[in-house]
Amino acid sequence: DTRFFSPALGMFFRYNTSRRVAVKASVNYGYVFGDDSKNTNDFEKNRNLSFESQLIDVSAHLEFNFLPYEIGNKKFPFTPYVLAGIGIFHFDPSGLYTDPATGATRMQQLQPIGTEGQGITQFPDRKEYALTQICVPFGGGVKFNVGQIGIGFEVAARKIFTDYLDDVSTTYVDKTVLASQNGEIAATLADKSIRQDTKAGSVRGNPEDTDWYLFAGFTIYFRLDKRPDGCDSFHRNSSYIMKPDR
Repeated sequence: DTRFFSPALGMFFRYNTSRRVAVKASVNYGYVFGDDSKNTNDFEKNRNLSFESQLIDVSAHLEFNFLPYEIGNKKFPFTPYVLAGIGIFHFDPSGLYTDPATGATRMQQLQPIGTEGQGITQFPDRKEYALTQICVPFGGGVKFNVGQIGIGFEVAARKIFTDYLDDVSTTYVDKTVLASQNGEIAATLADKSIRQDTKAGSVRGNPEDTDWYLFAGFTIYFRLDKRPDGCDSFHRNSSYIMKPDR
């Protein structure tokens, strides 16, 4: 859903071991968000939750070029490629909280308050989720030469192993119990449903379907040395990040 795209920036270093294979290290910074009120699904519209989070992504990739490619070499000017790798990412979801006494609004960090009962005695199995976790990048793109400069377009999804990128995963907790142990703010942000017909134990999210995100963007890069076949290149990119509509 293109409504949930947002700008991202990054830079990376690529070392070409040959004209077919390269290794790359990258750092990306972006922003993810979601808003149930923008969905057409009745369940999500009634759930009425929203979140936003900054996202820092650090990863290492192995790239395979389908065609021989070398930056600045007219004989090898273009190739599509695929990539896969491993990385880590840091996130910190927040939700919009309105103070009932003053009507003032602010963004509230969601992980520390345990909106799904993390830390309360009734749910000892619901642990506080880590804000820095492993991701598995995979995707592909195209790269080509414009004189001595390289231009590329890449789309790379991140498989992650948490369902809490948006702080939503399992079931609702009894509001009274949640308020007594995690506070009134936790109880308020845990259940913002419009019809207020939710019950403790009813579905809030789907833990069987973990979250993911992707980067898509253009890159500009150049060589740091002039040796053929194996070469270094330094890159800057301008990209977009998306969390899929759930």
